[in-house]
Amino acid sequence: MSRSSLGDVNSYLVGYSHYEIDDLRDYGYVQDKAFETYHFGQDVQVEMMVPITGRLSLCAGFGYIQVHKKQNSLSLQSSFSILTGTLDHAVRAVPITAALDWSWPVAPKWAIHIETGAGLYISKFSENGESLLTYKTGGVGYTKTWEAEAHASGLGLFGDIGLEAELTRNLSLLVEAGFRRARISGFSGQTRTRLNNNNWESEQPFDLFYYEFSLRGYQQVYPALSLPDAQRGYLLRVFREGVIDLSGWTLRAGLRIFL
Repeated sequence: MSRSSLGDVNSYLVGYSHYEIDDLRDYGYVQDKAFETYHFGQDVQVEMMVPITGRLSLCAGFGYIQVHKKQNSLSLQSSFSILTGTLDHAVRAVPITAALDWSWPVAPKWAIHIETGAGLYISKFSENGESLLTYKTGGVGYTKTWEAEAHASGLGLFGDIGLEAELTRNLSLLVEAGFRRARISGFSGQTRTRLNNNNWESEQPFDLFYYEFSLRGYQQVYPALSLPDAQRGYLLRVFREGVIDLSGWTLRAGLRIFL
């Protein structure tokens, strides 16, 4: 299990919710539900260790990180219509790592491990979304759906501390906690968008950028990502590459097999 900030993704979700209600408030809309931010995900690691000395080992491995949020929804309604937005997000990464592991016996069959290293994080960000306007008297005003997928790779650092219990001569149980620092940018990929359930109207490459904007005459600043349904405002405050932040805490339990 891991807890990551996700960086610009969660900022975008907050900004998207705030923008929609501020933009539609003058038309009589009130917000029933806002998009939720998310942090927790899966974290799996496989390593091979080669002893260098009695206490020091060289480690090489790979893993899988996934932070996934399905059916994240936004809902606003007025006296005559309901506007809903739904997002499915997934952030996935395959880290390829190298590290050093120090081991200190603290009791018979018990040892403390400290590991530190670096990795290449091969990452993917995807978003599937839908915006739907329905009338309370019946009928659909419009539907808009989109898919976006982008890839990037970046370097990260990590450190773990764990407690190992020997079960048999060739098998031990390891429980560890750690921290990872990995901010991935440079995402590029493809988007597809369609309107009113017709055929795909557009398919084009895109780069994942983060920006902040405000509406003329208003002080509120809205974070956003360069995705098909991100709203562009009149006054651009910030513009830079989007960052998916995988930094955060990890907690793992597993087995060590000695050959």
